Amino acid sequence: MAEIKPKTKMSKFYYLTQKQIPNYAAKVAILRDESVRLKLGLIILAGILAMIGIYIFLANSLASKNFALKTHGERLREIRREHTRLEIEIASKKSLELLKIQGEALGLAVPKNLQYIESDSPVARK
Repeated sequence: MAEIKPKTKMSKFYYLTQKQIPNYAAKVAILRDESVRLKLGLIILAGILAMIGIYIFLANSLASKNFALKTHGERLREIRREHTRLEIEIASKKSLELLKIQGEALGLAVPKNLQYIESDSPVARK
């Protein structure tokens, strides 16, 4: 790259800052125009408002999902409590003592000395 040499005794930095960049003056003139600045300001404002709207939408969505999760968690705890209660009730209804009491209440004879037959036959095992 060729080194830029100033024509006078000024620093290279000062020379580079004073150098005219192509179309720079045209760009500055466009930005100084009030209608362009107004349009640019409106575009920036619309962008900011859009971001605020998206943020509000996402925050609302997150809050709704959190509420639903909490509600379903409470319902799950209720169902688990009911499940435990029903398991205990089923276990108590299957107990041998309860069957004896219900059999006596119906007037059924309770067997006393039970004897089991032992056999190696496959029919007896089923």
